[in-house]
Amino acid sequence: MTERLILLYSRDEIARRVQELTRIISAHYADKALVLIGIPQGAFVFLTDLIRHLTIPAAVDFIGAASYGYHSKSSGQIQITKELQIHIRGRDVLLASEGVLLAGSCTIALVPE
Repeated sequence: MTERLILLYSRDEIARRVQELTRIISAHYADKALVLIGIPQGAFVFLTDLIRHLTIPAAVDFIGAASYGYHSKSSGQIQITKELQIHIRGRDVLLASEGVLLAGSCTIALVPE
């Protein structure tokens, strides 16, 4: 049986929303040292779109995180597979991820209480 994909948002709708987000981000972080971090590399397309429209300077880096290993189901344990290459202490950080559930688990693992 062939699965059918359903279009949820058009390319134009996504582009408009990204531009709205970058206006908000640019205004909020205008006088701050912003760092954009992709978790994991699957977020690079979204980050690229954000960066393209930002009107403020921002550093960019990626951190690798995995919970699947070679399996199709998450182990529930987050393993850091790539460390940040830039320092983020004292800077404002925005995390972008390819999936909400992974982001929640990764954020807990990356940002200790």
